[in-house]
Amino acid sequence: MIHKSTTRLIAALIVLAPIFAFGQNDEPDINVAGIRFLDYGNKLPEDLLSSKSVVLLQIPPENRNSSIRADWRPMAEAAHEIFRSTGIDAVAYYFMNDVISGIEVGREFSAEMKTRGIKNLIILSEVWLKIKGKETERFVILVTPFNGEPTLMFNGQPAWKTQSKKLEKALDKLEKETSRQRLVKENLLISDYPELFRDIDIIKGRRSETYSNSLKVDKIAFAGFEIADIPDNRPGGLINNNIAKEAAKANSITRGNNNKLNDILQQQYPFEYITSPSHPDEQALLNQGFSYVVYHLHTYGLSIKYLLDYEIEDGVSDFITVKQQKGKTILRNIPTESPVYKFYLKHLRTNDVYVGSRWDADETWTEALKNFISNIRRDFDVR
Repeated sequence: MIHKSTTRLIAALIVLAPIFAFGQNDEPDINVAGIRFLDYGNKLPEDLLSSKSVVLLQIPPENRNSSIRADWRPMAEAAHEIFRSTGIDAVAYYFMNDVISGIEVGREFSAEMKTRGIKNLIILSEVWLKIKGKETERFVILVTPFNGEPTLMFNGQPAWKTQSKKLEKALDKLEKETSRQRLVKENLLISDYPELFRDIDIIKGRRSETYSNSLKVDKIAFAGFEIADIPDNRPGGLINNNIAKEAAKANSITRGNNNKLNDILQQQYPFEYITSPSHPDEQALLNQGFSYVVYHLHTYGLSIKYLLDYEIEDGVSDFITVKQQKGKTILRNIPTESPVYKFYLKHLRTNDVYVGSRWDADETWTEALKNFISNIRRDFDVR
């Protein structure tokens, strides 16, 4: 076996955990853009009322003791009513988790936005936090241009943000700001209701609920986790300074995860492999004789089922994950709207995708990877 580490093992596009910076008034300045250093100001994009926007939803769990995502509709419908009356043409709503759930997913969502002529992003978030030991919440609205790339936004680009204890007050601030700036309203044919999209075509070849028989002999690369970029020339401000500190901590954890990835593969994966960057150059891998790359997705289980083209039964509340423990098959129920990880195999030359013969998604990436490997070992009868 080839156990080859790389110097650039990488993870997720954006860290979604909200980052708080507290000023002297104890009111948090909340970042909802992940590890992106934006130039926050008091101006909305000039074309906000004359171009198309998408809304990226960040929805908390249904309660503080649950991992199940709450219903998206109440917040989206309240926001869309104001967007429509203001002249903001929010043509599509996405879960932020879905858009950044994986390398190929981010690329395809971005391409779809570009094709539809999207000019601006609106991040609409409900954030839970504690202030002086008391549990509370904030509603945050961030508006910034869409950069046309899978990264969604560039470091240093302008952004407008507001937050409030009440969604209505945050929306009211947005509406008043469009009036104060006297933005030209040209969007007239705006849909009456928000439209949610959680699927995109990431499978360009055939789809198989198996593992390729050639895994025993073909070379395979496992894409790693991404190290966040912390630019030297980033915008200033309390929130950006705090993001830099949190990014450094996150990168330390990511490096540990990349080491753990290689450890698990070395101990459990039965065939030849290497680890690669999270954004591997697929053509370069082909030129080096590799046939497959393994990617992972991280978002709600139901979204992953959509993205990987599974058949979905109406009314199902849980998906059953198949695990192998001490030689026994274990079945575990995980709610459909809980966040999970799922690994899948892509053939580099044909773009065929192998999702595996059993649903093996799990709540941590380590367990999902172990499930993925153990089911391969089972299918190939490797003891």
